[in-house]
Amino acid sequence: MAIFKPDHRGIAELLLTEFKDETHALAEKIASNVRSHHPDADIVVDDYITDRAASSVTIRDPRALIWQATEGVLTRAASAVGLEVTER
Repeated sequence: MAIFKPDHRGIAELLLTEFKDETHALAEKIASNVRSHHPDADIVVDDYITDRAASSVTIRDPRALIWQATEGVLTRAASAVGLEVTER
């Protein structure tokens, strides 16, 4: 019987480097989807690093909370690109 032992260091390196561009591209798709519904809103994508490469989508508009509460604008935009959105 073979024993599988994951290479945690190798996985961490991939998450920091190889998936950085894909993560950013997916966040841009989400932002684009939101822009298509609210073209006058200031929507930005920011990249950052934790234990992996990450990106966030921010709607810099005072109406953003209302849009999320009534339309689920970010939730729907993330779902539209294939992400599963769940509560914490």
